[in-house]
Amino acid sequence: MFRTLIRYLLNRKPDCMQHLFWALTFLLITIQSSAQTKKLFKIVEHGKLGFIDQTGRTVIPPKYKNGDDFSENLASVRINGNYGFIDTNGNFAIPPQYDFATDFKNGIARVYSEGQPIFIDKNNKRILPPVYKSIVFISPEKAIVQTSTGNKGIINLKTGQLIADTIYSRLGPFTNGISVVEKVDKKDEDRAPGYAVIDTNGKLIVPFDKYRDIRNFTNGYARVEIKHETDDDSENGFIDARGNFIFQCTRKNKSYVSGSFYDGLAVISLYKYWIPEEKGVYMSSDKSYQGYINLKGDVVLNDVSNRYVYDFSNARAFVEDDSRNFRLIDTKFNTIGKDTFDGVQNKGFRNGYAIVEKENGWGIIDTNGNFVVAPQFQRIAECGITDSCFFYAVRKKDDDFMYGIANMAGKIITQPIITEFDHSGFQNGLLLTTVNNRLTYFDKEGNIIWQEKKYPRNTLDTLDIDFMNRGYFYAHSENYKTDIGGFGGSGNNPHTVSTEDLPDGLSITVDTKKTDTFQHLYAGFHVILANRTKKKILFSAQDSRLYMRVQAKDKDGIWKDIEYLPSSWCGNSYHTLTLAPDKYWEFRTPVYSGEYKTKMRIALNFKNPRSTLLSPRKQQKAIYSNEYDGSINPGQFSNKRAYYPGGLMDPYND
Repeated sequence: MFRTLIRYLLNRKPDCMQHLFWALTFLLITIQSSAQTKKLFKIVEHGKLGFIDQTGRTVIPPKYKNGDDFSENLASVRINGNYGFIDTNGNFAIPPQYDFATDFKNGIARVYSEGQPIFIDKNNKRILPPVYKSIVFISPEKAIVQTSTGNKGIINLKTGQLIADTIYSRLGPFTNGISVVEKVDKKDEDRAPGYAVIDTNGKLIVPFDKYRDIRNFTNGYARVEIKHETDDDSENGFIDARGNFIFQCTRKNKSYVSGSFYDGLAVISLYKYWIPEEKGVYMSSDKSYQGYINLKGDVVLNDVSNRYVYDFSNARAFVEDDSRNFRLIDTKFNTIGKDTFDGVQNKGFRNGYAIVEKENGWGIIDTNGNFVVAPQFQRIAECGITDSCFFYAVRKKDDDFMYGIANMAGKIITQPIITEFDHSGFQNGLLLTTVNNRLTYFDKEGNIIWQEKKYPRNTLDTLDIDFMNRGYFYAHSENYKTDIGGFGGSGNNPHTVSTEDLPDGLSITVDTKKTDTFQHLYAGFHVILANRTKKKILFSAQDSRLYMRVQAKDKDGIWKDIEYLPSSWCGNSYHTLTLAPDKYWEFRTPVYSGEYKTKMRIALNFKNPRSTLLSPRKQQKAIYSNEYDGSINPGQFSNKRAYYPGGLMDPYND
């Protein structure tokens, strides 16, 4: 099953406008343990999870359906549908009894029972009241807690007493002991939220209502928005970690500051205001350029030849001219080295090195601009340098990249045979990768310490997971005048109904006797959404994804979603699709498997043709498919996995 999870994550269809960081496909297997006596590593054989040591010797035989890495000498594992915790000898320290469980940190783990989070210690004792749904550690003794209503505060984990009451709608992250907080007036929700700054003891550093907005602190400084008393306009400025106002940003000549300070300097956008504008034009991008300001608010670099400048790191920064050539400068704006570069990865230095491109390929320079690894590679992975190693790439005929490992001396450790790898690098001396579609561990010398065995597959895998699946019912239709909203894209076009077997009206049919593949790897059932009415039917959609999801009955016989539809902040994600009379869409839904046998169905929300703007509650209708037998795991009712947006073009947060 665990191997199935990896394949499933590697082959998920991306949303419109979305390119997932594919390194996150290792999310289930790359969060390594800390402070444990035995360094153990997860492996998968025949769909079961076990553990090996650094030599590749099997310490705990593969027998679990899923699990996490060891942390604080315990690992959460799933067996017979439930989670418990084992020690490094494979003995259960906490018997299997939970729907889902996370690893221990500072002696506390979050587990789930019947969809409700519970915080336990290593003796399996509940340590926090049920009102708290999540915690984020500030230190081993303090944590941010969140209630079921979404309010946040600070708790002393040793005493269980609140240090700061749960009155904040936003709290954290803490940087150097301080955090921006936000409070919404529940009595007047139309009123703008208030912002303040507190320390880890809950003491106010900056009071509420002093600033219209406060951004998170970076390197001891935060940008604030200052409200004018006479009008609705505002100005920006900066404060330090003590709440002292440093300076007010100027907007003179259409300049503005949108970033933060690094090495005492921040990027400022400037404008060639002296060149007359064309009629009807307020600003044009070809007259924009960038420079730097200091902590006094003075513009200290104003050079129109610098189209873009980037944040400082290690007292170095790159500037880019109109020809897209990059050069390296110091904090006094002196050019460092003689080279210019065609590209700069991550636009800066990390730990004293930068990955840059010349016409011969990508290489690595130090802060003096000298190449420590000659430019020769087609690509170097964005994760950069870890443990004095980096990952280079070679493009294959199908335009995919294969990765190899090299060290900072330029020595090739492995040939480019790796398709995926843990982007956090070597953990306790081993690197997790995928080679020839098999999970593989390398040591730092390039030796294969362990590799998943191949075994014959006579049937497709079922999908055995313990989290809510993300919606996947994508469709496309012709453009109709009645369609509204943004746009989306899908190759799933409607077909013409050519059989009388489908029900009259609008219907969803799950054919469990007709199986196929789901996302090319798993067993799937055929699903048909058919319109056998005489009218076109309008469906709400999000990046071509219909509001369709699989449901299952819980132990009380209540229908609950086991799939969820993510939310997008981008207005263009939302649009409508139209299904004409006697047309249908065809889909696949996975054949789920688990320890809990139940009834299943598919639910769909769509536009009510009788709805009006004056009756919003009637704007949506729901239909359901036929019921069918299935099996799932308890975690699928409530465990929504963490999601990490794949960049600016990924508008999803869940």
